[in-house]
Order: sequence, then C-alpha cells, then structure tokens
Amino acid sequence: MKKPEAYRGEGPYAFVSYAHEDASRVFEEIHRINSMGFHAYYDEGIHPGHVWRDELASAIDNSGLLVFFITPRSINRQDCLRELNYALDVNKPLLAVYLEDTELPGGVRLSINDRQAIMAFEMSGEEYATRLNETLAEFLEQDSGNEPTIPERTSTSVLTNTELTTISSERDRSSMNTSGKCELSCGSDG
Repeated sequence: MKKPEAYRGEGPYAFVSYAHEDASRVFEEIHRINSMGFHAYYDEGIHPGHVWRDELASAIDNSGLLVFFITPRSINRQDCLRELNYALDVNKPLLAVYLEDTELPGGVRLSINDRQAIMAFEMSGEEYATRLNETLAEFLEQDSGNEPTIPERTSTSVLTNTELTTISSERDRSSMNTSGKCELSCGSDG
C-alpha cells in the first residue's frame, strides 16, 4: 500500500492517531478518508527540522477532530496516548474507530468511555464506510460529495457527541459493558 500524502492545507481535516505497527491497515483507511473527499493529517506531515511534538500539537489544535484507530497496539503506544490526551485536554472531538476487538486499559477507558465508537471490525465494509462518511461530514463541516442515506436511529446507530450528551443528560442511562466499550441503552424513540 502506497503511503498516503498527509494533508497540509488550510481546509478542515481529521488528525489520525495510530500505531506505526498498524501502518499498512491505517494507510488504507487514510486513502478511504481521502477518497470520500475529506483530508487527513498524520505524523508523516511533520516538516523536516521542526520539533515533532510542537507540530503534532499544532496539527491537533487545527484539526476538526481526532480519529483514533484502536488496536491492541495503538492503545499501548505512548505517542498515541499523548495525542489522545492532548486532544481531550483541548476539547477536540474524538472518533474512536476499532479496527480490531480491543480491550481498553483502565486509563484509556476512563478517558473515552463517554463517546460512541465505530466498531469497524464488526461491520460490513459498506456499513462502516457509510458511518465513517457521516461522522467525518458532521465534524469536518463539509460535504464529502457523497450523499449517504442517513439511517433511522436505533440502539446500534452511531451517535454524535452532541446527541450522546443530550441523551445521557436526559436519561442518564449510560453503562459500560464488560469489554470496556461504551454502550448506550436507547429505546426506539432515541
């Protein structure tokens, strides 16, 4: 898989956090994001001669959201955890995409358990692409050029952070399953 170009423009983009051990799979995902009409920045966008931590912090600050590709490797990489923690510290929207079934360590679970995730490893390619496209379009506030059909909300639909916060505050019914993944109990009216 050819390494994708990291976005360096002024328009909206997603900051991609991943473990380098997962590069070939994540590069496929960055190509997917680009093919949907969105831009993605990842650590290959660091300018030569610059302090990489400053570059990454600036890239997170200027992004529309952080996409954290979750695998057993990424949740144990200090660089990924620093990017995640920084994004949360500056209130950057977060999209967690589970590429593999992954048990979250307590600290990561504590940090992201109030956000709905995309469980890519459990979905068909088409279902995953639709949910990813809808979420990126919302947070990057741009039209991808694709017009996905927005499914009726059910207990398995991906909820935005705003919707999740509203439902949680109105119903206060969030719970954590034994695998450490956030689930929300919603009726068909949710």
